[in-house]
Amino acid sequence: MSNPNVAKSKLDELKGVDFNRRYHEDRPLRPIPAGRDHFSEQWRASREFLFGMWIDVDIEAEPSDFTRKYDDMFWQADENIMPVVDLFEREGGHVIRPLFEKALTKGIGSVPNAPAELVEFFEDLTKTPEWFDRDAAERGRVLVTTSTLSAVRASLGWGLYETAMTSDISSTTGATGRFQTQGVRRYIETLRMFAMAIKPDVFDPTSDEFQTMVRVRLMHALASRGLRKAWGDDYYLKNGEPI
Repeated sequence: MSNPNVAKSKLDELKGVDFNRRYHEDRPLRPIPAGRDHFSEQWRASREFLFGMWIDVDIEAEPSDFTRKYDDMFWQADENIMPVVDLFEREGGHVIRPLFEKALTKGIGSVPNAPAELVEFFEDLTKTPEWFDRDAAERGRVLVTTSTLSAVRASLGWGLYETAMTSDISSTTGATGRFQTQGVRRYIETLRMFAMAIKPDVFDPTSDEFQTMVRVRLMHALASRGLRKAWGDDYYLKNGEPI
């Protein structure tokens, strides 16, 4: 029988920023959530069909810094924008969204008495991380834009398949109801976003491309918070971050 005090302490740990890494980057890496650990077995038949004639699909990769960080990310929310989500919940979207849009399109300085959460987020948004290599990013962008039609079609097909079939993505997108109510619009918006993401101006904060990416980021953060509330802490403890 489980100890209710231990369960409660785990749930308490999930509440607030301490569970994530924004202020605790030195915390030990977390194992993959138990609810996602069955993913490999679900796709075994597909792996055998696609790659079985060349490799042993049952051989598992040895744990490494990369795989451990990847497993840990299943618990990780977009922490830098979560205070903005708190602001939306506290003040209401009808109040904060116009301020967000004005700060996004005209700069945070254009918002008189801007809430601290918006100020912090937009200051962070315009910083260039130390790890960012603009030349490497540009080379990647050019490679994507010069891909063959077959490669583009394969990527789009796989993206569609993953969205509809994988347990993590399909459960999230399905729970938001957009498959049922706005399926065509959702796919058009997704294609438009990826088309904008490979344009040269995507790195320019004043461009429509950059601003669209930020709006998508906000949308994902709002959906993440909503799904976590709807599904509850027990689901979160088993499956990790919804988005």
